[in-house]
Amino acid sequence: MTTKTLKDGHILIFADNVETKISGIVDELLAEVKDIENWGVIAPIVLSKDNKIIWNGGYIAPNLEMPMSYGANESYVGQFPGTRETTVVPFYCAIISKECAKKLPDFKELSDNIFDDANYCMHALSNDFKIITTDKVSVKFLGRDPATQKVSDYGQKLCEGAESFKRKWGATFRKHYKLPVCFQTRVSAPTGFAVAVGNYMKSLSENGIEVLYNYIGGAPESEPQPEDMYLTALTEKVADVNMPQIIWGQAPLFFKNSGRYKIGFCEFEAEEWPKSWIPYCNMMDEVWVPSKCDREKAVKAGVNKPLHIIHQGIDPDYYHPDIAPMRIDVPQTFKFICTAAWLPRKNLGNLIKTFCRTFKKSDDVCLIIKTMNLGLVEDIQKEIKKLNIPEDSAWVYVKEDDWPMHQLPSFYNMGHCFVLPSHGEGWGLPIFEALACGIPTITTGYGAINEVLRDPENKNNPLPGLHLLDYNLSRARTSYKYLEDAMWPNPNLNQLSEKMKYVYENYAKEKKKAMATSEIIREKFAWKNVIKPIIVRLEEIYKEGF
Repeated sequence: MTTKTLKDGHILIFADNVETKISGIVDELLAEVKDIENWGVIAPIVLSKDNKIIWNGGYIAPNLEMPMSYGANESYVGQFPGTRETTVVPFYCAIISKECAKKLPDFKELSDNIFDDANYCMHALSNDFKIITTDKVSVKFLGRDPATQKVSDYGQKLCEGAESFKRKWGATFRKHYKLPVCFQTRVSAPTGFAVAVGNYMKSLSENGIEVLYNYIGGAPESEPQPEDMYLTALTEKVADVNMPQIIWGQAPLFFKNSGRYKIGFCEFEAEEWPKSWIPYCNMMDEVWVPSKCDREKAVKAGVNKPLHIIHQGIDPDYYHPDIAPMRIDVPQTFKFICTAAWLPRKNLGNLIKTFCRTFKKSDDVCLIIKTMNLGLVEDIQKEIKKLNIPEDSAWVYVKEDDWPMHQLPSFYNMGHCFVLPSHGEGWGLPIFEALACGIPTITTGYGAINEVLRDPENKNNPLPGLHLLDYNLSRARTSYKYLEDAMWPNPNLNQLSEKMKYVYENYAKEKKKAMATSEIIREKFAWKNVIKPIIVRLEEIYKEGF
């Protein structure tokens, strides 16, 4: 590690195994903190040679009590944007303010051990200094030279650093968490359900709630590890039954709730809740649903326990307009996009047929669908063949690729218009994600989407850039158990055709509207705001002594 005192008294620290132009990076880093009071340390994003995130600001992982980077090992496409406060940065390349250096002069003892770096950051935070990271400046980590440091020696050093760090700061970290709550669910499935509950858990933990977890699908060891290391850390501690327990899933799973205070959290896509769900809901102390319309359906069906509305959200660190678009090798310029499992409820067959009768091969436009088979159809390609699409129809690309979740924002930003004419959504997470990215969106005007995505200046209209389809109710046609004999919304496909044509022909205007809506979505539905009612409710439950 090299330490250099700058002319203004600040301290520059950098490692020999990073690639950067030090002379230029100093001015760029200092420019990012010139208006930040009490900054103590600023560091750039650290990338690997193949542009993956090594460090982009970091946190102390709950339960593990060790420093971890946000987005570690993800391909960098613009996630966690801007200059922001964080908890930990590595000193591969960093500037310590002269005030912080004077107060904490032991920076001279820093090495290439992340636990030493985290220790210094914790001392700085304890002295009211801010730790800042920025993606406005980047450095490349070139790796360690085995000729100068054996892997075994480095590993031994890390282990010693970890033990020392936990002894020094462990009690402080544990004291930070309050109001223990157990989520019994599954976080590793490739579904919107798993994405939502993972973000509830993560955001609650980041806001000081002690979140514990139990895998509802079997033995804990049988669940695949989540992609997100923060969630992996949350699964490390075993919950007990002497706390509120939340089951997130279909209501019959509520029977497994073993908590001292039982909360069932569910949603339903069709017009009426299944009668079979009601006894399970009434076993709970209270039930949470994502929307007023779900609450009304639950009451009408016979749920007699308190019902609380808890919205779902999006992660603005990932879902924003500046994420780099995904590169997909298609020759067409204008891209309609959709991401949804291939289920009858998602109505993807009618989406394809409507698109193909609206546009021809001579049009510079295509439809790209990212999908997966969850077992309600035999084979997706066979389902597509059944549609009998005419040869002169515009191009449709159906992708069944298994992408990491962090690549999904790049998929949205590749598109020009997101389309999902489904037969109903419990919440409709992809709609919110697409709008957060500033993508004009067309979807069925039903349920939570119709309820919460209204223009605040005119409640009769949806948010700008969002087009809601009219519908009529019809009998559901699906083998999904809980939708049998249900009534679901049947979107107007002629209107879908008209709206796709309109967005295609008026894209610049619609894009501008969607960009304005992006700001609303990223603020109002950020997970940190969505979970506030949960914290209030947990405080009330503990105050009442449950």
